[in-house]
Amino acid sequence: QNKERIIYWLLRLRPTEVRFLHSKNSTMINASKLNNSYQFCHFPDNILLASCKENTAILVTYDRDLLLSAELDGVLACRPNNFGSYTS
Repeated sequence: QNKERIIYWLLRLRPTEVRFLHSKNSTMINASKLNNSYQFCHFPDNILLASCKENTAILVTYDRDLLLSAELDGVLACRPNNFGSYTS
């Protein structure tokens, strides 16, 4: 039920695209590099960040460390309450 609520919330914001991804080998290699680069980017955050980077996706999170890791690594990221500005 929680997954359905999250999907509904995302669709209600009219995102341009919502993708659910499976981790690939390259994702796991990049996630390991992120884990070694930033001491505060740990599992599973490193996998989420690597997936966003590989798929040029916007990372939406409240996690401060994850937002900082995304900024340092050049991944577009925002808090959920700011996400609407990326979809217009």
